[in-house]
Amino acid sequence: VVVPTTTKPIMIEKMRAHGAEVEVHGANWNAADELARELVGASGGAAAYVPPYDDPLLWEGHSSIIDEIAAAGVRPDAIVVSVGGGGLLCGVLRGLQRHGWSETTVLTAETDGAACFAKALAAGEPVTLAGITSVATSLGALSASSSAVQMARDDQPTEAYTVSDAEAVGACASLLDDHR
Repeated sequence: VVVPTTTKPIMIEKMRAHGAEVEVHGANWNAADELARELVGASGGAAAYVPPYDDPLLWEGHSSIIDEIAAAGVRPDAIVVSVGGGGLLCGVLRGLQRHGWSETTVLTAETDGAACFAKALAAGEPVTLAGITSVATSLGALSASSSAVQMARDDQPTEAYTVSDAEAVGACASLLDDHR
């Protein structure tokens, strides 16, 4: 497993505890991904590439969130989704489509320093950030999946929102306080 230097040590240790060989490489996910692809290519078939967010199989798993909401008898007017590379977003969009909830608005949330999706949605196509300047490093992709941009643009009412790091940290603290 190849992860960027921004990966928290506790996460690296959890992967190793499950038997994973973990290599830390690069300042962001994109740099780690580039090395991962090189290692897989050089492995002669002994390794497999597993994308972290740009894969329909992952989206299908994420789409079960909408199945659970539907099973609870709820039909939301809007759903808030945090976005990094777009995997969770693609799953939510697929689930909404499967249930015929085309009028449900999706509100995406990113921090200002990692807002690749908001910029891509505004541009109508994927854009690549120069770097991640947010404390939200676990969501930090330099560019969102082209599928996420296309699905949000063409298939579902989607509005992109960004917040400052201070607002994001404040919201996390508030959530923790509310659930103690």
